Amino acid sequence: MNTLNLLLNLLHNLLHNLLHNLLKHAYVFSLSVFLSQTSFACDAPVIERPIVAIAVQTDALIQKRDFNSLNQLISEMNKADSLTSDGQPKLMGFYQGIANALSDCKHPRSDIDWADYRRILRDWHDTTTYKTAAKIALAQFELEYAWSARGSGYAYKVTPEGWRLYWARTKKAKDILNQIPPTERNNPAWYSAMLEVAAREELREENYEKLYREAITKFPHYYDFYFTKASYMTEKWGGSDQEFQQFVQETLKRFDEKTARVMYARLHWSHGSDDMFISGQTDWPKMKAGFETLIADFPDKWNLNNFAKFACRANDKKTAKQLFEKIGKHVTFAAWQEPEDFTQCKLKSKGKS
Repeated sequence: MNTLNLLLNLLHNLLHNLLHNLLKHAYVFSLSVFLSQTSFACDAPVIERPIVAIAVQTDALIQKRDFNSLNQLISEMNKADSLTSDGQPKLMGFYQGIANALSDCKHPRSDIDWADYRRILRDWHDTTTYKTAAKIALAQFELEYAWSARGSGYAYKVTPEGWRLYWARTKKAKDILNQIPPTERNNPAWYSAMLEVAAREELREENYEKLYREAITKFPHYYDFYFTKASYMTEKWGGSDQEFQQFVQETLKRFDEKTARVMYARLHWSHGSDDMFISGQTDWPKMKAGFETLIADFPDKWNLNNFAKFACRANDKKTAKQLFEKIGKHVTFAAWQEPEDFTQCKLKSKGKS
């Protein structure tokens, strides 16, 4: 009996470790569909959201081959203090527009569509003085084109040809990024794209971590780094709540008190769940303080609507009521999971539910 129990325990541990590793590696394929705060890969663009509005603007200029306006746009986006009305780097929106331009899961694009888009990006590269930005755009394109070959399904459903194209295009993206001289890599978008390549190649964790540390040291306010890394820490991708909490605490130490409050709110916002306050994952007073600091500087309706949503989840009726008064007619339904959630939350804040 003791031998049987020993074997059962051994089998249980083996299965647990196998599942943990599979989930951990699943992160490699999560990057192109992740970004709770930035991705709209399989849905219509949410124009109400500031960063998505920039993405749509970028894609429109590329489609029209309006390279002069595109140059002006990237010149503005490259400024460190160039932020959206909700407080995020505009540069994130610029490259999101390129990454998601042809990522329509409901209406897959043909290889001709992808080739045409690549040709436009190459033409921009050949005519612009912003060569580094254009190269990063081409690398971002190849990463997304690789994803189109793989598809968004489970790994075992991917065809051998799908894998071949996936890895070939990912390598192409890496080659483009490596062609950029080290002296010209002082760009957060370069690190963002290279971090995705590193994750796809399943580099040893310490190598990814080294690149990540270098990125956040050079560009501590480029939120894309933190949001993506945070996803690696969650249970969904083989991490744990403890790992996520530890990551949040380590991240907050990098900032001053004011910025740390906002980062606490943003990180828990990007990985929130319906029971986040009940389970103890998130401390509502801390998140509330972060939101209050955020909207003091960036009172955008996107921030206000999301603040109200989390207030309702935390059952903070008083705060929710105050926020609905500020929101008024400026409702952003895209910030709510469902339109009904907005209605129920508003009723709850009035004590009618």
